[in-house]
Amino acid sequence: MLHALFSHYRSGSMETGLRMHDLTAIAWLVKPELFQTYPCFVAVETHGTYTSGTTVVDLEHRLDRPANAQVALDIDVPGFQAWVSEVLALAP
Repeated sequence: MLHALFSHYRSGSMETGLRMHDLTAIAWLVKPELFQTYPCFVAVETHGTYTSGTTVVDLEHRLDRPANAQVALDIDVPGFQAWVSEVLALAP
């Protein structure tokens, strides 16, 4: 199971780190204290020829629009690793 899980995350390695998007989404739901969030304006581009459907996040507040979302930009990596280990240890 672990081999299949880690093989799925092809960007990175065990040495350099893996980008575990699905697990971080679940962690946000159950351990939001692991994340550093920032208020930002977020919209979905619907008119661009090449960018239609792209999520636009105004990190630098250049659009002068009020924040409508909290955007996670950092994670407590050791805390996340400990949480993943704890969760995997619960598997039968």
